[in-house]
Amino acid sequence: MANLTNVNQISAGQYHTCAALKDGTLQCWGHNNVGQVGNETSINATAAEPVANFPCGGGGTSNVCGCTPTTCQAQGAASGSISDGCGGTLLCGVPATTLAGGNNFACAVAGDGSVKCWGYNNKGQLGGNGTSSSPVPFTVPGIANAVQVSAGEGHACAVLKGGSLWCWGSHSLGQLGLGTATDNVVHPPTQVPGITNAIRISAGRQHTCAVLSDGTARCWGYNYYGQVGDGSTQTRTGPVAVLDLTGVIDIVASYNGTCALKQTGLVKCWGDNYYGQLGNGTVTFGTPMNVAKLTGVTSLGTSPQAQHACAILADGTARCWGYNGYGQLADNSTVSRNLPAVANGIAGATSISLGSNHTCATLTNGTGKCWGYNTWGQLGDGTTGNKSLPVAVSGLSGATSAALQYSASCFAVSGGGVKCTGYNLSGGLGDNTTSSKSALVPVQGMP
Repeated sequence: MANLTNVNQISAGQYHTCAALKDGTLQCWGHNNVGQVGNETSINATAAEPVANFPCGGGGTSNVCGCTPTTCQAQGAASGSISDGCGGTLLCGVPATTLAGGNNFACAVAGDGSVKCWGYNNKGQLGGNGTSSSPVPFTVPGIANAVQVSAGEGHACAVLKGGSLWCWGSHSLGQLGLGTATDNVVHPPTQVPGITNAIRISAGRQHTCAVLSDGTARCWGYNYYGQVGDGSTQTRTGPVAVLDLTGVIDIVASYNGTCALKQTGLVKCWGDNYYGQLGNGTVTFGTPMNVAKLTGVTSLGTSPQAQHACAILADGTARCWGYNGYGQLADNSTVSRNLPAVANGIAGATSISLGSNHTCATLTNGTGKCWGYNTWGQLGDGTTGNKSLPVAVSGLSGATSAALQYSASCFAVSGGGVKCTGYNLSGGLGDNTTSSKSALVPVQGMP
């Protein structure tokens, strides 16, 4: 095998070959229909490829034989990066999402710890006001000291200071986690039973997931594609543990799938994989498995509506995979990908968020870029034409994070304000109108 040096031992199977190198690592090549090459895919390898997470150390940046890495929890670290004790680093926290986009509605944590929501409200996802939509922010009753909020298709949830979880809206498929039978009742904010140490929450289309302070995860709700991660396809009305998942710092529930970011900078995904949105080189849905060829991740894209996924790496670049029918992967094509692809034109990214068929990122200089579907002006460039490469959001400065709705985009800006663009027939832009916009407008009453 060309360019393979320092070989200590070599062994061949029927259709693949592996070599143990003198540094203790392992490389394989050949037929890979059942993953025998060990590169986290089932794609044949015509050249030697490193066996993922071998031989020890837990993956990510660590690869020291005979060494067991520490954890953020063991070191009492809730933020920043620390040494794992095995030559690698651990990421011990990500900023809370204080702005969230759902299905034509949005929610934000205000400076006083209250939560405000606006837009579509057919399932009571605004937290009150019956089922009447609101084109201006509505204060969710009974929620105080919120530190994070997440918006789904017809429900929303918040993490409060101290670790309790509260959800409201639709429980039609158990997505509120109440542990009670599913129903078609509009639910006011209600505490999720059995969880008192949550640090993150993510509301998907019809399922919900949370990260606990011990680095494990719980999910509940619709589970036809295994998106709850408990090894079954049975809908769960209350929280259940995600199998074989530890060291988690963030989680993203999407259309019918879920992805989790680990302290090691690796990402695991599970659930629906029709468009390759699990990023493992296949289109077969399943239980949690690593996204292939993806390391050094610091942030995941959020969306309850997307069938694609994106991640920000430590160097500020981005990778996307999954459905790409409108160019939402930013690879200058409309070909779906089952492995991560470089998002062209993105550098210095600070956050990334996904709509149904579009994507936006905020950058270190306070500006933003968007790409993908743009019929409603959700890319914010003053046009309504789709883009398969990122374009600048006109007039955006001081942006700190992005939160995308189904066909609209919102940005938190310095000083506590929020600006939005795109689809607005249900008032999701929060500007007290129901006319769609192709340029940013301020959300009224924020801050």
